[in-house]
Amino acid sequence: MTLDLGSEGSLVRGQRMMVDLGSEGSLVRGQRITVDLGSEGSLVRGQRITVDLGSEGSLVRGQRITVDLGSEGSLVRGQRITVDLGSEGSLVSGQRMTVDLGSEGSLVRGQRMTVDLGSEGSLVRGQRITVDLGSEGSLVRGQRITVDLGSEGSLVRGQRITVDLGSEGSLVRGQRMTVDLGSEGSLVRGQRMTVDLGSEGSLVRGQRITVDLGSEGSLVRGQRITVDLGSEGSLVRGQRITVDLGSEGSLVRGQRITVDLGNEGSLVRGQRITVDLGSEGSLVRGQRMTVDLGSESSLVRGQRMTVDLGSEGSLVRGQRMTVDLGSEGSLVRGQRMTVDLGSEGSLVRGQRITVDLGSEGSLVRGQRITVDLGSEGSLVRGQRITVDLGNEGSLVRGQRMTVDLGSEGSLVRGQRMTVDLGSEGSLVRGQKIREGHICRPTSYKTS
Repeated sequence: MTLDLGSEGSLVRGQRMMVDLGSEGSLVRGQRITVDLGSEGSLVRGQRITVDLGSEGSLVRGQRITVDLGSEGSLVRGQRITVDLGSEGSLVSGQRMTVDLGSEGSLVRGQRMTVDLGSEGSLVRGQRITVDLGSEGSLVRGQRITVDLGSEGSLVRGQRITVDLGSEGSLVRGQRMTVDLGSEGSLVRGQRMTVDLGSEGSLVRGQRITVDLGSEGSLVRGQRITVDLGSEGSLVRGQRITVDLGSEGSLVRGQRITVDLGNEGSLVRGQRITVDLGSEGSLVRGQRMTVDLGSESSLVRGQRMTVDLGSEGSLVRGQRMTVDLGSEGSLVRGQRMTVDLGSEGSLVRGQRITVDLGSEGSLVRGQRITVDLGSEGSLVRGQRITVDLGNEGSLVRGQRMTVDLGSEGSLVRGQRMTVDLGSEGSLVRGQKIREGHICRPTSYKTS
């Protein structure tokens, strides 16, 4: 446990600062709590800061909670900021909550911001809620903004709601905005609702806007409700847009569903892009599912990208799942990337699960990157899990990196586990990392 550095303090790479939980607070294994650096403090890449939960607060395994940097603070790529849940609030496994940076704050690509649920609010697995940036705020590509449901509102798994950016706000390509249903409203699984951008707002091509059904309206599975893009909106020729089958939908062998690439996206011949089936959907053997590449991403011939099945989804033998590379990421021929199955997901023998490289990451031919299965996940023999290198890290050909399974996870015989190199680390050919130490080829031999 450590104290804050004061108004002008600073942290060196890899250092952590934490504050006590209060008279009755408690932490579950593997959780971290830290205090902010002050009004003029700064963070180096990969560092985290968090605030205590209060006298009676508690955290579920694997969750993080942090405090904002102040009205003029800034974040470096990959950092997160979250706010406490209040004296009686609680979070479900795998959820994240963050607070806005203030009227002049800014976010770097890939960062998320969310607002707390209130003293008695709760979140269902996999849901996100965020607060707007203010009248002068702006969002970088791929970021989302959502508003809370109110004191009695609720969200069904996989649904999203967002608030408009204000009279002068703007959205970057591929972003979505939705409005809350009110204090007692509800959404049916797989449905989406959005509100207009305001008197001066604008939408970039390929974005969708939908209107709410009213206090008692309802949508039947598979139906769509949308508003026109305005007098100048347009779609790119030959693009297809399809909607998911809902939380209980299913696909028959050989069927496909796909989502549009956006106004600047592109596909190479023979590639496919599909959308997920929802939190409880299922796939039949041999089927594939993929997510869009984003506004500027591209795929090399023969590569595949797929999205996860949700917090309770499952994969059938031989199926693959991958996540998008981000706004600027790229893949080398023949590489695969996959995302984790969620807090309760499981993997069948021979399946692989990997995480994206970040906004500027890159992979060398034949390398793999995977993420852990969660605090209670497990791996079947022969599977591998690895962690990303950070926004500036790099791997040399043929090297592997893996992360632990969590506080209660377990590994089966023959599996390997390694620690990440940090934001600027690098590996030389043939080196291995075990428990934070580098074993040089001259002094380390495999048994």
